Amino acid sequence: MSAKIDGVWKITDYPQHPEFVGCIFDITPSEEGENMYNLEFKMRNTYVLTLQHDPATNQYKIPKCKSTLKSATMEELDQEHLLKKLVLEIEKLEAQGRQQLILETKNNEKVQFDRSHTTKN
Repeated sequence: MSAKIDGVWKITDYPQHPEFVGCIFDITPSEEGENMYNLEFKMRNTYVLTLQHDPATNQYKIPKCKSTLKSATMEELDQEHLLKKLVLEIEKLEAQGRQQLILETKNNEKVQFDRSHTTKN
């Protein structure tokens, strides 16, 4: 259920890309409507995506994606591209109690987040 997905979350397990462990995602309810959320993460640039939840299928889609346009090295841009690709492929987000969140992608990748007690980047 999506009711508990809002909050500040830190990646704690991402087997395909362990370099992203520690990245912070901030998920907040959107003013755009019911079942809508804003997801923000920051690397060199800041990304803000709109998450739209379909309660009938318990799936998510991303109708909007915005980012800043700071200059970055090719390595930084490659890393941002990989993380943005993960987010754009979100299919399911499921809260495991109040302290853990599991993200699943259309490509069957799973990422585990723990609720962060620090502020976002």
